[in-house]
Amino acid sequence: MTADAKTTPVPNGFPVPESIFDIRPLTATEEAAYIATGEKAFKTFLDAVLKRDPGMVWNFVGDYDGIQLLEGDIPGFKLDKNVVPYRAVGKITATLEEIAELHAFETRAKCDFYRNHHAQDLADMFPLYSFFDRTPAKPLKQMYIKWSVVESPVPIVKNRDFCFLEAQDEFHFSSGRRGWAFCQLSVDVPGVVNLQNSPLHLVRGGLHHTGCAYIETDIPGVLDVIYHIASDFKGAIPHWVRKMGMKRRARHLAHVNEYVHKVRLSTRNLLPKTKSFYKRNNAGDDDDDIDDDDDDDTSARCCYLCEQPRRFSRMRNCQSCGEAVCVRCSRKWRVPTKGNEHKLVRVCNLCSRKVRENSISECYYLATPNSDASSETSSRRASFRTSSLGGGSDFDALDITPTPWANKSRQLSDPPTMDISYVNLYGADLRKTKSLPVLTAPPPRIVLFDPATFAAHETPFEADDEDASVVDDLDTFLVSR
Repeated sequence: MTADAKTTPVPNGFPVPESIFDIRPLTATEEAAYIATGEKAFKTFLDAVLKRDPGMVWNFVGDYDGIQLLEGDIPGFKLDKNVVPYRAVGKITATLEEIAELHAFETRAKCDFYRNHHAQDLADMFPLYSFFDRTPAKPLKQMYIKWSVVESPVPIVKNRDFCFLEAQDEFHFSSGRRGWAFCQLSVDVPGVVNLQNSPLHLVRGGLHHTGCAYIETDIPGVLDVIYHIASDFKGAIPHWVRKMGMKRRARHLAHVNEYVHKVRLSTRNLLPKTKSFYKRNNAGDDDDDIDDDDDDDTSARCCYLCEQPRRFSRMRNCQSCGEAVCVRCSRKWRVPTKGNEHKLVRVCNLCSRKVRENSISECYYLATPNSDASSETSSRRASFRTSSLGGGSDFDALDITPTPWANKSRQLSDPPTMDISYVNLYGADLRKTKSLPVLTAPPPRIVLFDPATFAAHETPFEADDEDASVVDDLDTFLVSR
């Protein structure tokens, strides 16, 4: 591709063909340099995110779907608002292996699957280079150079594109606790030209050690999540657009939790939908077009879980266990399929809870009414009826309360500042791989972003809309995956 992206024909919309960039194979020296940069960025990210920095204060912004959003500040030092760091902290139900599989981007097809099922605000994404093959010895290690486009939440703000190096790997604490993380760092790649003057009108943004760390907790299958965002979207973005993006990124962690649950449900041997009397007598109807509101073809007199009489609530059949349940004790899930399609299934809250409490490899062994393991069903049903789940979804019952803070009373009253006390849970010692020494002495202060670094590069003025108000406030950030 020539240096002038304006002369290159591109389609009107996304996704774009990978041929939009003239990408040549890397030399051995270039590949080694990128890998070294990724390894260094990954270690810097872990050291800074998982260790306390006494010079950094984190201000409470808000709570979104159980995820707490924090804004970084250095007392006595005025930060450039375009590069102010943010962190989202919470808990999700997943395993490290499931999270790593979710972030596998070796091919364009995997990137498209991720966008369609998990990150709808990504207009496009594909890998430029992939440096490692996942092996049984190191199934969680990978490194890519990717190009992605983040859709603007409002029409008056242009879309942003990013070219970045993403390093993924697991790490271990000296206590034996495991974790997995990815770190993203913007890099210059020959051939990946700026598309601001092209028909796509993309503004090139920058990422500086943006990433997410997933850490095992004392509860099997539950992970602590620390999402660190340090990005520069360039240009001028109105303040209210910034807030919209902040809430979307905070909720992203909760969406990860629900997506993993959907993937687990998709591995189940689910029963087909049952047609209602009306649908059953219209032979021309296709099973795929059955409205889920009509799949109540059951003669059960009461709900299997809450025992509510049929006359007070229409009955549905759970497509996992086959029992008749009411709408309050079940939920429709849009589970992913092998292609880029979704399938609507109805699963009762009890089966949904069982799936959530087991890893994806154990989903095939969950109890069904005809299995030997169903002997515990009666006790679980009794527990379910007396719980607060009642008519809510199974996701609502998940405990995704963030790590407790030192002052709980301040937490409940939206404290103005908060301390990242989660670092105390894992000890002072951290090592990424066996080749790295265990850290015993207090590490030097590490700053994930350097305002001087951004100031050294002139930021071109780019008005997203001539009639839009210009505000020097920018802390919207990139979807990480």
